[in-house]
Amino acid sequence: TIERREADEFDEVLVAAHTAKQQQEKKKFTGLTQLQVSTLTAQQGGCPGSRMRQFERPTQPATESTSTETTPSELTHWPVQINLLPPNAPILRHARLLVAADCVPIAYADFHSKLLKNRKVMIGCPKFDDLAGYVERLASIIQYNDLEEIVVARMEVPCCTGITMAVCEARRRANVPLVVIEVVVSTDGQLLSEREIPADSTA
Repeated sequence: TIERREADEFDEVLVAAHTAKQQQEKKKFTGLTQLQVSTLTAQQGGCPGSRMRQFERPTQPATESTSTETTPSELTHWPVQINLLPPNAPILRHARLLVAADCVPIAYADFHSKLLKNRKVMIGCPKFDDLAGYVERLASIIQYNDLEEIVVARMEVPCCTGITMAVCEARRRANVPLVVIEVVVSTDGQLLSEREIPADSTA
């Protein structure tokens, strides 16, 4: 069908204002590093870590099995959320502690065998949780539990660096020369890197 209706008259002032606004937005990204662009985009609500992605996986034919064997869990305690596990929990004394972003166990298939085994674990989301609260709680844990080490496991997306920064800031406040190791996992579940973070570094 064809509909006839009156259109607003062309307004040069509104068009010019709209064009100027577009140019101003474009200039924000001119000359910025990729990290700066990612940070600015995240602040504006377009975090790269929120983009939808789909991964092709080889499908395995369904087979009937009479086996009741399952892979055992390496989890030795509960709760596991950073905000729920108290700093004076007995399981933290002299522990090898794993602080993981809560997407890591979903993405990394070998989480239990490669990261969680022989460690106590705390998980949280640096994008949606209170990082200042993380720092305060982790500083108390580091200060009073004589930990052997902390392994920080995070996703590759920019917003996930917050969990590493929280651990490093907590170590600084606690003033304890604790070994901190960062493990980075890709969004498609690959182990990308592993590094020890020096005591004088914030991330």
